Amino acid sequence: PPPTLPQVFWLAYFATMLLFLVEVGAITQGVISYLAGKRVSLGAMIATGVRRLVPLLVVGILCYLIVLVGLVFLLVPGVILACALAAAIPAVVVERPGVFGAIKRSFALTKGKRFAIFVAFLVFFVLLMGLSVMGSFLLPQLTASFSPMLGTWLGLAVNVVFGTLFWVAPGVVYHDLRVAKDGVSTAQLVAVFE
Repeated sequence: PPPTLPQVFWLAYFATMLLFLVEVGAITQGVISYLAGKRVSLGAMIATGVRRLVPLLVVGILCYLIVLVGLVFLLVPGVILACALAAAIPAVVVERPGVFGAIKRSFALTKGKRFAIFVAFLVFFVLLMGLSVMGSFLLPQLTASFSPMLGTWLGLAVNVVFGTLFWVAPGVVYHDLRVAKDGVSTAQLVAVFE
């Protein structure tokens, strides 16, 4: 028998999550390489995301559950835990410390810097939400009189470009914390991809 609509939905949802994790791993490599002044191909970035898919999946699920538990107790613990886990995914990609090692590493790296991470992410989030609103609602309304599709396409472009930047932030945070706390150079960080 053909698959039912709920089965198709969950299959598509799972496939989207896997592609999202590959994207996050790829963006992390791209960020570290860019900060080191190196050029990196899209193929190399995707290969990194695919190679790290299983640990990215497990760490991603654990981080989600940890933050969710914090949010259930109150908003503040959830936000604190989210800031403490900001470097977990990049740690999986760069250091490969294992699932629990990545979470422990993120807690260690972000210690003493969580408020700064919160402020940076909050500013970034507000900026991205403003751009998203502009892309989704304002541009289509402004261009509707002379080209209804132009606004839709411009809005989509704004959301694609700036929405992806949200996943650049953890890589930059990870990089800056490693340089500041561990005294590691950017060249040493990017060497793991060579």
